[in-house]
Parts: sequence; C-alpha cells; structure tokens
Amino acid sequence: MTYIGHVERGVVVFDGAAPPDGAHVRVEEQVDSYSGTDNTLAKTFQELVENWEQDRPRGVDMAAMVMHPAYQRIIGMGQSAVPLLLAELNRKRGHWFWALHAITGENPVPPETEGNLGLMAQAWLKWGRDRGYIG
Repeated sequence: MTYIGHVERGVVVFDGAAPPDGAHVRVEEQVDSYSGTDNTLAKTFQELVENWEQDRPRGVDMAAMVMHPAYQRIIGMGQSAVPLLLAELNRKRGHWFWALHAITGENPVPPETEGNLGLMAQAWLKWGRDRGYIG
C-alpha cells in the first residue's frame, strides 16, 4: 500500500491515514534536490546536527541515538539531506549510517567492516561519489 505525504519542517506528515506501526516508510522528495544554494536547508540541517551531538545519548545504545528527535527530523528531510549527511560524514566521522540507510534504502557497508566507523564512512562516501551526491 502507498501512503502519500509531504515533508513539513523536517517531519513527514501523511495526507491521509498513516501507515501502521512497524511499516517500512520510504521518503521520496518530489521537489528539486539540494543544489548547494539552499541556505535554509543547510542551516536547518546544521542546527539539527548540533542539537543531536549535544543531546544524544552516549555509549553503544544505537536505538536511543537514532530515536533522538533531531536525528529523526534529519531523516524526515528525505533525499535532500543525503548530500548534507555525506558532507558531515566526510567532515567528521559520526553515526550517520542509520539515517543514510533509512533515507536511501541502501547499505554499501561490507559486513566485515561493520563496527569500524572509518571504513563504514569510506564505504558511504564512495557510494555518494558513485551516485553523484558528492564530488
């Protein structure tokens, strides 16, 4: 079943019935993707990153980290957040893999490198270059 919605202030809002709990949701932007000139998008993204980095739970509880409201709002930005996430991953290694996977539905990280943040970041950055998200 297809559920139609839109992104409003970084949060997905469904136009009709929301999908049932546990349903997989894929967010697809229907507007122009980030072109490098949308300062509002980049500013909002950076504010969310700073908020998440300051307030996120520390340690190995990934579920708590990715359920933080700022992290979820970044996911809610959809495809337009992908180049920003990749740039952030290139600038400063971090736990952006879940968000990238949630938005794109892909996981370029080989199983043997899982847990190694540096190699995981390299795999995602290569993925981004191969698809034209980053130069």
